[in-house]
Amino acid sequence: MSKTKKIEISPALRKQIDQAIREVRGNAAVEAPLDHRYSSRKGGDGEASWQAYERYLLSDGHTVYVSLNTMKATKSAKPDKHAQAKVEKRRAREAKRAERKAAREAKKAAKESEAKKNESIQAKK
Repeated sequence: MSKTKKIEISPALRKQIDQAIREVRGNAAVEAPLDHRYSSRKGGDGEASWQAYERYLLSDGHTVYVSLNTMKATKSAKPDKHAQAKVEKRRAREAKRAERKAAREAKKAAKESEAKKNESIQAKK
């Protein structure tokens, strides 16, 4: 039998997580989620153990780690440049994806209008 336990994020649990973050973040706002693990396992007899967690980047560059098993949040001692770069890369990737989607939709709309224009010319003949 597996000792791994999955944590479901309910609205009530989300409120508890938000409250834990508010207690440690100070005046900084949560800028972006970084990573998470929603399963936990207690090790024993040489087995691996891990905890469920969520980690966030704050607007001042620090990170907040929230243990979902204990609902305790801790703020990093110094700003995390790697986490900031990770969020910047993600935002750049999302912007690029949005640009490609807009270009694809514009191309599709132009093609459809061209087809309608050709249909109207054919109908007039």
